[in-house]
Amino acid sequence: PIPNTPMLGAFMKVSGMFELDYFQEAMKKVLGKLPQKVIDANMIAIERAYNEVH
Repeated sequence: PIPNTPMLGAFMKVSGMFELDYFQEAMKKVLGKLPQKVIDANMIAIERAYNEVH
């Protein structure tokens, strides 16, 4: 994953700013020109960090 994308996922959970699905769709647009493998790895990292925050 790209550095700090997991931290963004955790921040979304803590802040309550956006729901996970909304944030992931926005990040897909930002990462859109990268290879699909990179996008997928970042989506997994974002979701994992989001889910690990309690």
